[in-house]
Amino acid sequence: MNQVSDFQPEPEKRHELLLQQYTLLADRRLGWDSMLNNAPNAALTALAFLLLIALSPDSSDLARLITSAVSLLVSISAISSLGRFRLSELTDAELLLEIEVELGVGANSPGANWVAIFGPSWAKRRLEISARERKRSRLFSLNRLTAVLGARRAFNFWISVFLGTALIAVGVMFTTLIGLQDVWQTNL
Repeated sequence: MNQVSDFQPEPEKRHELLLQQYTLLADRRLGWDSMLNNAPNAALTALAFLLLIALSPDSSDLARLITSAVSLLVSISAISSLGRFRLSELTDAELLLEIEVELGVGANSPGANWVAIFGPSWAKRRLEISARERKRSRLFSLNRLTAVLGARRAFNFWISVFLGTALIAVGVMFTTLIGLQDVWQTNL
């Protein structure tokens, strides 16, 4: 059975257990963050290879169909994985925030006077720095470009990339099937 335990530690041990949970959650959240940053690159590398085969003029129609179908599956898998990684990261971030509040530490706690490492206050600070850099930098400068791109969510970008590659794969399959249909009609 998968039920939440009613276990309540002794008050003097609760603080120590919360700190241990916080450390484990922070490590796991960093793992999700790492997966969000690395998995798209691996999937895009695979897709580039598959689409290179699918779009090669030397590829047979069967090779085009197979590699396009696999490209479609890789795109869907990448979108699904990124969604799971992001949801897990957000869940752990909320749990970290709850522990910070309960322990009375962190920028999100009443009376706190220090900067949070994770969470909404950190994200807000990052956007403030981005806005400041955009105003301070010349129109065509690397600082301005970094500030603009750094404020965007890479997650949304990668989802768009994988949706685009899925559409390309479907397009290749469709045009290959249309070409095969023309071949079949002329041979009949």
